[in-house]
Amino acid sequence: MKILIVDDNANNRMLLSLLVQEYNASRQIIECEIDECANGLEALNKSQEIKYDLIFMDIMMPVMDGIEATTKIREHDKEVMIIAVSAVDDDKRQKEILRCGAEDYVSKPLDTELLYARLENYFSLLPKRHQIEKLGNEKSVNLYTKEVFHRQTIFYVENDEALSEFWEYYLLGDESTKVDGLSDVVRAVYALGDAVVKASQKPWIIVEADNDAIYFTLNKLDAIDESIVKLIIQKNKEVKTFKSIREKISFRLEKIISIIAEEDRPSFETVKAAETMINVKDQDIQIAQTNIQEYQVFNYMDHDDLLDMYEYLGDLSSLMLMLGSSRLNEDDIQQIAGLLDVLGKRLRIYTQSFPIGKSLLNLSSEIFSHMQRFMEIEKDLSDISGAFVSDLQTWAKMTFEEGAPSADFMNDTIVANTQTIISMLKDDGLNDEESDLDDIFDF
Repeated sequence: MKILIVDDNANNRMLLSLLVQEYNASRQIIECEIDECANGLEALNKSQEIKYDLIFMDIMMPVMDGIEATTKIREHDKEVMIIAVSAVDDDKRQKEILRCGAEDYVSKPLDTELLYARLENYFSLLPKRHQIEKLGNEKSVNLYTKEVFHRQTIFYVENDEALSEFWEYYLLGDESTKVDGLSDVVRAVYALGDAVVKASQKPWIIVEADNDAIYFTLNKLDAIDESIVKLIIQKNKEVKTFKSIREKISFRLEKIISIIAEEDRPSFETVKAAETMINVKDQDIQIAQTNIQEYQVFNYMDHDDLLDMYEYLGDLSSLMLMLGSSRLNEDDIQQIAGLLDVLGKRLRIYTQSFPIGKSLLNLSSEIFSHMQRFMEIEKDLSDISGAFVSDLQTWAKMTFEEGAPSADFMNDTIVANTQTIISMLKDDGLNDEESDLDDIFDF
């Protein structure tokens, strides 16, 4: 695997290089070759000479910043995995670099455990990426190509509400999911779908993608007159690329990303000054106090991971409600530990929920190690475990649905709950006996 680390600070490059090498050596995964660059222009030139698998890209650098470098690298290399690395950890900067082609964002100073969790994902994804790169998908429906990814997004358009959901999903979603021309294609598909629904048909809208483009396909087009189709296309003049047969129509949308204007970006000097503030002690920073607390809904978690999390939480809650009823058996306890394990692995991927994920993994490990003890104190665990699951559900609901005051909302509470449960599992009476023996021989 060929890796490129791009940062204007030599110490940062050395640290990241050492962490990657240590991670790889501890797992003996694959041989890694690591190169380094001090700015975006050097990275761009190197990437044109060498085919890299993974690039860690600092954002604010002299000569050429990471955003411009990422944009230009993406023009000639669609496959390399680019990970943004920056001390300026705000949503605007993250969205900008992700819009320009980065696939993930890691904050400085680097958290070793979090970085290792991310590397585990990167190293497992890259071989699969090369394997599926040119594979065709026999289930693809668009009229352009069969060489698309295996995933599909399907909207079953039974009524106007379903069409509205399609519209909102693509036009009112997170800015980082948008590409140039998307609104024009969505409007055309929406208008055609509306005409088909009015003709008493229930079409499908199927969205597919490959490395270069997104494809929108609408079927049951034969339910409306061809003149209506032509009229709708003419009204959406910005739609340039489409193919149709009598039964369906496909639109091809290039993955060309809008770049935020240079004047809207903070200067290199401004951001570097912000980075140095990391080393200033908390007591040296004056923070303005306010009685106003803002709440926001966070969307940092992948949609599939979010759905899985809710499913696992539901199963965990059902099992935890049985605590104290003497109905739990060893299989049930193993299932509780297993659910905590998969939840922990999901949550530790994301910086915001990493502490919760780590604590759930620790709790899972302790339950597996103290199965008998868990069954013995089942009734004693019922209250704290109930509060623990309730806090998890509250955290999920407020963070991803209703709004929370911060991205790390309830992290400390949930971690404290897991530590309490772990201490109860470990407190098996041996400590008291050892203490008594110590008293006997204490002269």
